Parts: sequence; C-alpha cells; structure tokens
Amino acid sequence: MGGNNHGNSPTAPQPSTAGQCPQSQSAKDEAYWDSRKTAFRCDECPAAFKSKGQVAQHKLHVHSDKRDFPCDQCELAFKTQNHLDRHQHVHSDEKKYPCDQCEMAFKRARDLAPHKRVTHAVARNFLCDQCPKTFKDAKAVRRHKRSVHPEDPAEVIQCPECEKTHRTKETLKVHIKDKHKGKKEDPNGD
Repeated sequence: MGGNNHGNSPTAPQPSTAGQCPQSQSAKDEAYWDSRKTAFRCDECPAAFKSKGQVAQHKLHVHSDKRDFPCDQCELAFKTQNHLDRHQHVHSDEKKYPCDQCEMAFKRARDLAPHKRVTHAVARNFLCDQCPKTFKDAKAVRRHKRSVHPEDPAEVIQCPECEKTHRTKETLKVHIKDKHKGKKEDPNGD
C-alpha cells in the first residue's frame, strides 16, 4: 500500500502520495493538468488548444477561405459575424468615437488615438528657425517653412483675404473655398 505510483497511468489524477519519493503524485498531477491545457491539436499546423471549439475557431480563422457572412451593402464577405459587424461602420456616417478635447469624432476607435496623439500632443519641441512658431514634429516645421518662409518668395501666392500663403494656385483655390466661403475663387482671373 503506500508504495510508489510510478507505473500509474497519468490519464486521471491519483490520490496524492506527496513526500514518499522525489517523483511524487502531486508532480504527476501537475504534469497531467499541464498536458490537458493543450490537449486538442490542429491537424493542419502545430497549434494546440484547450478545447475542440478553440480548434474549430482557429481552423476557421487561419486555414479556411470560407466567407459565410456577406455585407448587404457591398461585395465583401467575412469569415465571422463579428468581422462583418466591425466592417459595417464603413457604410455609416455615424461617428461614435468623439474626441474629448475638440469637436472631432471618428467612426473607428483606432482613428481617435492617432488624432489625439498628433493634434493634442502637449509637447511642441520643434522650432522654426526663422520665426517663433513651434510644432509637434519635424514634418510640420518643413511644411510651415515651405509655405511661410520659402527659399524663393516668387514661388509663394498669398491669399487676398488673409495672410496665408500657398505654393500653387490649386491649393489657394481650395483654401479660399474652405476658409472664405468661395468669395474669390481665382484671384488671377484664370
């Protein structure tokens, strides 16, 4: 009785005989439950899972081209209802992710985060070397310098309604239309 249990099958937990030998039953119990954590294996790759359902989900997502969930507003189809539901926002004008620092709102949460990072970042460590303006990144400084401090002032077209300058007639037209409600769409009469 009480002898070693080294020959016992690890198919089910056995009563513990801890303290009787270095390979106690509690160590075998632990190994048994560890092996059960990934007892269900995919027959198409090395992945292993805790349940048959997880294997089925894995095979659907990774190994299947089957798309049983079509969008009723476009030609796309999806592998799961969840993927279809996430897609549906592209057909809606609803912007349910508002910025808490301005009036902007977004269709997707993943678009709100970069907006906040770029638009509302506190640090403005990039300085223009020709005026006191500061910017959030080097690209914004370059854009500012091309527009406001061009190397060749003849390349710049100033808006007749404000101090804003542009490098092309096209961008000036867009600016006038957007900012001045189209008062004077073509200052050069073209």
